[in-house]
Amino acid sequence: MSGAFLKGHNIASSMIQVGSVMKLPFRLTKIQVKTADRVSTILDLLLELNQNHKTMSKRAIFYKYKELFKTQDVSDKLINDVCCLIGATRRCLGITASPKGFVIGSLVIRENGKTFDPQDTQNLGKFICPLMSDFEVVACRAKFILVVEKEAYYSSLVEDKIHKKS
Repeated sequence: MSGAFLKGHNIASSMIQVGSVMKLPFRLTKIQVKTADRVSTILDLLLELNQNHKTMSKRAIFYKYKELFKTQDVSDKLINDVCCLIGATRRCLGITASPKGFVIGSLVIRENGKTFDPQDTQNLGKFICPLMSDFEVVACRAKFILVVEKEAYYSSLVEDKIHKKS
């Protein structure tokens, strides 16, 4: 495999033989090795997401590899760098910034052929992903729709079972 930056350069002629092992005539720093490991991990994850037709939030990626990235700022920047390297948006690669909301209450939703009733849920509702392409409300018995911007307020309202009060 020969990248554009190696065009016309024979990398084999730059290698040095040490015993039976061929080595490059330069050493990578620990930072370079760690960065390469992080980029490789992101690329592996993107391949897995693509093959399984899945999505994942930037935050979930950070927590999945917390020991590798150390801070979310590091993982976010590398994700953006990989997107630029590939020439695709995060959305096209199956990476979301964060959940775009949750829904709970007296309605029935069909997503990708599967029916879901958020009223039956025991948790905080159904996650709404910005990449949902096959999403429709099949039935609705709700008297009103309440839009809440902050997830903490939403969680508090769900804990108070506001969706079950008339």
